[in-house]
Amino acid sequence: MSADGLKRVFFALWPDDRARSMLAAAALRCAERSAGRGVREANLHVTLAFIGEAGGPQVEALRRIGAAIGFSPFRLRFDRIQYRRRQAMVWIGCASTPAALEGLVSELRDGLARSGFPVEARPFVPHVTAVRRARRAPRVQVEPIDAAIDGFCLMRSHMEDAGIRYERIDGWPP
Repeated sequence: MSADGLKRVFFALWPDDRARSMLAAAALRCAERSAGRGVREANLHVTLAFIGEAGGPQVEALRRIGAAIGFSPFRLRFDRIQYRRRQAMVWIGCASTPAALEGLVSELRDGLARSGFPVEARPFVPHVTAVRRARRAPRVQVEPIDAAIDGFCLMRSHMEDAGIRYERIDGWPP
């Protein structure tokens, strides 16, 4: 926790180990071809809602929001690569969003709004950030990667000398 007691938090999906390994291999290919820095395998995730800095009572409120959401497992198919020049990043995304994921994001956004948290106005687009500091589009194809999603988490990010490290605060189902 920072000196002022705040944590940098977000809700996320964590693809299963097999899919994350395949995403990491695709991220490495993208990093090589985009002259960027690939995201470590352990950090590959889909952000559902970024909250930002939150203190103890807010984190407890976020836990209650997560616990109130009904979750049904689903599969995601990562099948497209997108280069974002302005953000100097490459992500691997999904051409279609499963209804279960759309419902999860909708419930999450509703719960956040009711509790006074900021809610992203843009439509949700499921993706994992694969490369940071990309200098150019990678010009690679990705073979479809199917991921089993069996829950979602409330996460905290830590900035360290070696890079970002994520810590699970809570998850649903537990």
